[in-house]
Amino acid sequence: MKVLGRLVRIRYVRGPLLLAALAGFLVLCGLLLAVDKQPAFAAADNDGLVPLGEIPPSAQQVIVGVYPISIYNIDYAGNTYFAEAYVWMRWQGEINPMESLEFVNIVDRWSLMMIPLTEEPIEMPDGSLYQGMRISGRFSQPFVMDRYPLDEQKLTILIEHTTHRSSELVYVTDNEDSGYGELLRVPGWRIANWSIESLLHKYDSRFGQVRSDANSEESYATLRFQLTIHRSLNFFVWKLLLPLVIVLSMSLATLLIHPTQVDLRMSLPTTGLLTTVFLQQSYTSSLPDTGNLVLLDRIYVLAYLVIIATLITAMRSAHQMEVAPDNAASIRRIDRIVLAAASLLMIAGSLWMIFIG
Repeated sequence: MKVLGRLVRIRYVRGPLLLAALAGFLVLCGLLLAVDKQPAFAAADNDGLVPLGEIPPSAQQVIVGVYPISIYNIDYAGNTYFAEAYVWMRWQGEINPMESLEFVNIVDRWSLMMIPLTEEPIEMPDGSLYQGMRISGRFSQPFVMDRYPLDEQKLTILIEHTTHRSSELVYVTDNEDSGYGELLRVPGWRIANWSIESLLHKYDSRFGQVRSDANSEESYATLRFQLTIHRSLNFFVWKLLLPLVIVLSMSLATLLIHPTQVDLRMSLPTTGLLTTVFLQQSYTSSLPDTGNLVLLDRIYVLAYLVIIATLITAMRSAHQMEVAPDNAASIRRIDRIVLAAASLLMIAGSLWMIFIG
């Protein structure tokens, strides 16, 4: 630190030049934050999916319900999660929909467990046939990361009929009995709501089949169940934000130290800068490489700006103390202005990005 203190005392370092460099750096980072907006997310499971409109008269209607009982191992880096759920179907007609059932977004098909509740479909009092199963597996879910760690995620289970086209069979949602149990817990998350939709999966290919009607669409019955979850605010405040606030407070405390303490004034923001880098690395290691800044990354950019501004102010005051040792009062006045401006920038910028940006 003594070597660094000597370096900043060289006569070629001028205050106006440093302030101009700081202003340019602030403008550049502001522009980067403004343009670095993650594009509107289009989940992979939305490709080719359209809402079920009017049901064709010739189509067999299959009532489908989903009831998850366990969700765990949400993997951000792998874009997957594990789930256990009950799935059931009720129908009237010759087609047995359980024989051509596919979970579209399952990851490891070999590990998918499908345990039927009954060996054969059972007849219900209204004459319909019913069969259910308990499933367990790892599902793919493209996570939206731009609001991390205040993000909201949708955990999806996609079911598709793979044999008969939508003109022959469609899925109808069982809104009354679908949902989730009161005992369902997702560690680290809170459950907001759930939804279930009847869809059609339209393909742009006939997969090599010759059809009598060349213009006929290849669309198949699909059902989407989604559980919406959001992260607890305590995780953001106490585990991610508090350490950063402590480091920033330590760095800004430099501006409260007398200008004659050059080595101490230089060491605090330098240590704070290195600590901030390590803090950022500690959470980015568990996130996928999206190429965009998440919410916490943007807050860290502001933190870097504040610490760098503090360091440049300390360097400028060291030079001024060498040139005019009796100018300590003026330097301390500038320190208080920079302290107030940096604190305001950090607080206002963070609140804007959390609630508006």
